[in-house]
Amino acid sequence: EISQDVAEHFVDEFATTDDPHASDILLYKGAGKYQLNLWECNRRVLVEAGVQEDNIAISNICTCCNPSLLFSHRASHGKRGNLGAFMFLK
Repeated sequence: EISQDVAEHFVDEFATTDDPHASDILLYKGAGKYQLNLWECNRRVLVEAGVQEDNIAISNICTCCNPSLLFSHRASHGKRGNLGAFMFLK
């Protein structure tokens, strides 16, 4: 979940002629809040950088829904923690 000001930055970056409001990555939830599909944003960035689609795996594991596996700022109610990701070329 992100606020209006953050959503505007994503619209600036990901809006297209076909989708000027970037509605395929943003879902308005009301009260100035949006749900962001960060998985899709990252997939697009990787494809634009030249990574082939079949070399991209999306885990569909939500950090907030799986706090025993991954750190989530939202699930921990703002307590600090760390989350790392690793990428490699075979």
